[in-house]
Amino acid sequence: MEAKFWGAYRIARSMRIKQGGTLTFISGFMSERPQASARLQSAFNAALESLDRRIRA
Repeated sequence: MEAKFWGAYRIARSMRIKQGGTLTFISGFMSERPQASARLQSAFNAALESLDRRIRA
């Protein structure tokens, strides 16, 4: 969680993206197709996608 989510969160909050610029998060497929053996990774990926939606709002 520290590296995957909080790292991306801190970077996104500190950036000053110019008009028309972008910031790309890479979450992985497990947020869409979670696996029983990788519940935490699936949750972290979903949290990262949620962060993307929150920052754009």
